[in-house]
Order: sequence, then structure tokens, then C-alpha cells
Amino acid sequence: MQVKLEHVERYQYVGLFTVLVGVLFVHPYLAEGSRDFLLSLLVALIPAMAVVALVDQRAMVVVGIILGIPATLAILNDSLGGVFGSGWLVLLLPLAFYGFATTVICYHVLTEPRVGVDTLLGAICGYLMLGFTWSGAYGVLISQEPASFYTTHSGEHAVVSDLFYFSFVTLTTLGYGDIVPVTAKAQSLAMMEAITGVLYLAVLVSRLVAMYGAARRERS
Repeated sequence: MQVKLEHVERYQYVGLFTVLVGVLFVHPYLAEGSRDFLLSLLVALIPAMAVVALVDQRAMVVVGIILGIPATLAILNDSLGGVFGSGWLVLLLPLAFYGFATTVICYHVLTEPRVGVDTLLGAICGYLMLGFTWSGAYGVLISQEPASFYTTHSGEHAVVSDLFYFSFVTLTTLGYGDIVPVTAKAQSLAMMEAITGVLYLAVLVSRLVAMYGAARRERS
């Protein structure tokens, strides 16, 4: 049993990495019509894979399951005919899980004593999860203030599906300017996400370099 658990811990981020990258690649092809249900199913796998990624932290797994079940149901809400209603609460449930899982994964990666393939996968997962978390935050905001974001190409207010793209563009500080935060709250969230993306990469790189240097000193 112990051997099986160690094997799972060694590849704990593989499932989450696969699902996150899969969502990014297939999102534009499944985001319309009847195929939207397939996209919802894929996104709904994120909580389950994130819980698997926390397998070496027992207490966090319990919290992850408690937050992950309602988050999964909220993600599938539209595909289930909106049985859980609509509004900010349905959007807040995935955000709560994303925020929790992202925090735990990033902390685990940045405090890992040794660098391995799984550590690097975890670092990528943490970065991608930041994009999903901030996307959820924007969704909650526009559920309360629909005019928070403006799209320059359509001349209309942005909707939840637009903010998934906006989140990753902001996280990487690319900033095309085709979706613009126009309220103070939206601008504040966008600034915080950009700062988070820059700091994450700066801290991560410095941490990995420090661990690599320590490993070389141990071998010498």
C-alpha cells in the first residue's frame, strides 16, 4: 500500500497538468452549441485532478473534497439545466476551490526541498491554476457589475466566457487591449493578477535556481 501511495505521489500532478492544458487547447472548439457540454465535463475534471495532486497532504485532501464537490456541481450547472440557479453564488463555488487548490499547490512547489520532473509539472499547474482562479474572480465581479469589462472588437460588455481569455492574457502581462476593465474594481483585479503572474515567475525561478545550486553542492 505504501509503495502504491509513493507511486501516486511521484506522478501527482500529471492528471491535473493534462486536464488544464487540454482545456486551454480545446476551449475554442467546444465553447459553442451542443459541444459546450463536453467542455463543461472537461473543466469539471479539474477539481478531481487537483485533489489527486494534493495526495501527499492528507488534511488538504479532505478540504479539497469538501470544496471540490460543490465546485464540480456548479461547473456543470448550465449543462444540468441550471438546477442550482444562477448568480454570483454559483460562480463563487469554483472560485473558492480554485483559490484553495492554487494556494496549496504553489506553496508545495515553492517549499519542495528537491527539484524533480513532478516539481516542474506542479509549478506549471500552479501557474495555470492562477489563470483559472482569476478568471473565476472576474466572473463573480461581472455577475454583480455586468459593465465591468468592455470589448473593443464588438463594442459590447464582456461576458464570462471572454474573461477566461482575458485572465491568461493579463496573467502573462501580454495585454492585447481587446478587452478592457472599465470600473475601479475590475482594474484593481487586473492589476493584482498581473502582479501575481510576475511575482510567481520571479519567485519560482529564484527558488528553482537555489534548489539546483544546493543539489550541486551536495553532490560535490
